This record gives sequence, C-alpha cells and structure tokens, in this order.
Amino acid sequence: MTDPTMHFLSPAVQDATREDGARILLGERAYLVVEDPGLVAFCDRLRAGLDRMALLDGMRTGHGATLLRKLLQFGWLVNEAQADRDAPWARQHGFLAAHSAQPASCQVRLAEARVCVLGLGGIGGVVLQHLVGAGISKFLLIDDDCIEPSNMNRQFMFRAADAGRPKVEVAAQYVLERHTGAHVDVVRTHVDSRERLFGLAERFRPDLLIVAADRPFLVIERMCAGYCDDTDTAYLAAAASLSGGFAGPLVVPEPGERRCEAFVEAWMDQLASACEGFSPRAFLQPSEWSYGPSNTIAAALAADLAIRHLADIASPSTTRQRFSLGPIRVAHFEPDSHLEEPRTAL
Repeated sequence: MTDPTMHFLSPAVQDATREDGARILLGERAYLVVEDPGLVAFCDRLRAGLDRMALLDGMRTGHGATLLRKLLQFGWLVNEAQADRDAPWARQHGFLAAHSAQPASCQVRLAEARVCVLGLGGIGGVVLQHLVGAGISKFLLIDDDCIEPSNMNRQFMFRAADAGRPKVEVAAQYVLERHTGAHVDVVRTHVDSRERLFGLAERFRPDLLIVAADRPFLVIERMCAGYCDDTDTAYLAAAASLSGGFAGPLVVPEPGERRCEAFVEAWMDQLASACEGFSPRAFLQPSEWSYGPSNTIAAALAADLAIRHLADIASPSTTRQRFSLGPIRVAHFEPDSHLEEPRTAL
C-alpha cells in the first residue's frame, strides 16, 4: 500500500493563508510560516500529492530543500493517501498520519488485529466501543453476566430494554451493527484459571488480551499474565475506583522472558506494601459502587494504548497510567504550552 514514489503533506497538518499571502502550517506541537509564493504553491501541490521527480524539482527551487527538511523533521510528510473517505473510522486518518508516514497501512493493521476483551462492564464495554470505532473488526468477547438496570450509569452499549440479556450477546450485536463485516466470537462464562482461558482463546489466537474483569480479585491478573507469557499475546489491563483508576501497561512478551507475570508480581508487591502488612486480597475488595466518568477515563486510556500498539505507531508502554478525579488533582491548561516558537520563515 505504501508508495515511496508519492509524497503528501500530512493531513494532520492544518494550514491557513495570512493577509499578505504567506501560508501558516500548524501541527500539534509546532508551526511553520511559508512566505515565498513559490513555496506556498509547492505546499498546495504537496497537499494533492507529488511523485519523486516533482518533489526533486521542488527541492531545486529557492528554499525548497530547506522546506522539505523542516517537513521531514516535524514528521509532516506521508507516503499514502487516505484509502476510504466514507468509512466509519475515516476521521482518525489524521491521527494516524500524525504518528506514521503510512497511515493507510496503520488502518489495515487495525482491521486485521485480533482482540480478546475479558469483561464487558463499565471499562471493557467502553474499550470495545472505541476499538470498533477505530476499525478493529475481529473480537473474542468473554463475560458471564447478564445486563442489569444498575449497569446503565457506565455501560453505554446497553439499553434498559436489554435487561436480563447476556452482555456478550448484546455486545456482539452492537459490534455487528456498527461494522457489518466484523467477526465476533462470544463466550458466556466465568474465567477462573489460566487453563480455562487457554481453552477459550486457543482457536481465536488473539494479538492482544484486554483484562477488564475484576474477579477473581487479584487472581485474574496473574492468570491472564501467565496466559499471555505462555502464548506470546500482548497484555493490557485497566480498572477504576470511585475517584480514579489506571490503564496499562501494554506488555508484549519476549521468548524466554516472563514479562507479563513479572509486571503483575511487581504490582502485587506494591499493593502489599501499600496495605502495610494486610493481604491486598482481604483489604482491597472490589466495591459494589461505580462512578461512570472513572470507568470511561480508564477505558479511554486503555483503548488509546491498544489502538497505538495494534496500529504499530507506538512502543509498548512500561508503566501504568494512573489518574485521580476531583479538584485537587485538576491540571490547568496553558493555551500556548503545546506550541513551539515559530520556525524560520521560508
């Protein structure tokens, strides 16, 4: 799909024309002022796409070579045009282009990825919604619960009329309604051992296991980490409390190393230390209460990690992303903090 002979100005870059005719190119973290009329026209041609010969001609014109160096430095050139502008996930093309010179290939990788979601509650269900929206279409969904009216404050795939139906059944229906070409395997069961998980996922062979279940408490993460190390499956977990939560890390196993289990054991040791001698399993049981925004934030963070990994636009994370809700922890936005100083005008 990548055509190294074609070059495009990244769709993630916005542009505007000043009153004097200069062009301003604006990215997420930098902007560039292009004053030379010949280079302004060259930017317009780049937006439409230039082959290698046209690009070389542009480099010979005035400050063309300097402009191209800047565009390469900022990651503002891509080698692929958008494949399908009418797809439900078409609007994320610019996001992929901001992180890769081959955004269309990233989208193909997402379409081919195989994801197992364990637990379809307030986190797993919202993660699933994001993954479907991103164009992922192959899922194994595992959950043993039926929908209850008390789920509605945080589980947005479900309607009041769905009460009493299995979550996996309604979740599969949701996926297929949004993506008619999707493939969804569902299993309504409780997973209580590594062997049980292996038997359920053996045929599906997921690329990524997302752990959004909290029972059996603290055992579920060890069990899933062991499965991922045994099968070379990427591992990702997320959880939420009433006032915060976490997502990640996204651990990719390596042959001969027990990376997933090592992370989970270190996490358990940290919990034990925080509990000051109490058993975390006895001291930190899952609460019957749940706050929708906490679940949604944890799910969004997890979905972002999953999408970046499966699209191959980011290295696996090495730490858990923790967050807390409430006025004490709110960070204040500084309007210009995300922009660098203007670059040399060309």
